[in-house]
Amino acid sequence: MADKQPDGAIKLVVKHAFADYQVGDQITDPAEVQKILTGETAVYVLKTAA
Repeated sequence: MADKQPDGAIKLVVKHAFADYQVGDQITDPAEVQKILTGETAVYVLKTAA
């Protein structure tokens, strides 16, 4: 059985490589997701339901 994410949880999928992330990488750590979405690198990711 898969681990259930908290309601409203999101993940990011990298659409343009940046920092140490490559295209297709999935970012699920809530702190990292928040950091990216509030910074200049938010344009390099797609926000999806986790």
